[in-house]
Amino acid sequence: MVGKKANDRSNCKGQLALNELGVRRLSHIVRNQRSQTLAQINTQLNQGASRTVSKRTVQRSLHRMGFGSRRPTRIPLLNARHWAARLAWAREHREWTRTDE
Repeated sequence: MVGKKANDRSNCKGQLALNELGVRRLSHIVRNQRSQTLAQINTQLNQGASRTVSKRTVQRSLHRMGFGSRRPTRIPLLNARHWAARLAWAREHREWTRTDE
């Protein structure tokens, strides 16, 4: 296997588990519901499919499409004191223009 890539399918005669339509469907599922887990995506993809696909195949396909897992950013919520301070600042600076900076 010198000089060949491990994922080179040129000599492989087997059928892909996910065809072009399956890849498009997978992309559609992921784009519409970004917070789903791999197991949920796999279940949804296999519903009504003539051929089931393993979670590992789905994971590889998602990686090839450029999708990866991300943790959502945490944004601290404003409490009543923060809200009041922001409102007071906005009222004090209501008349500001670009030249006042």
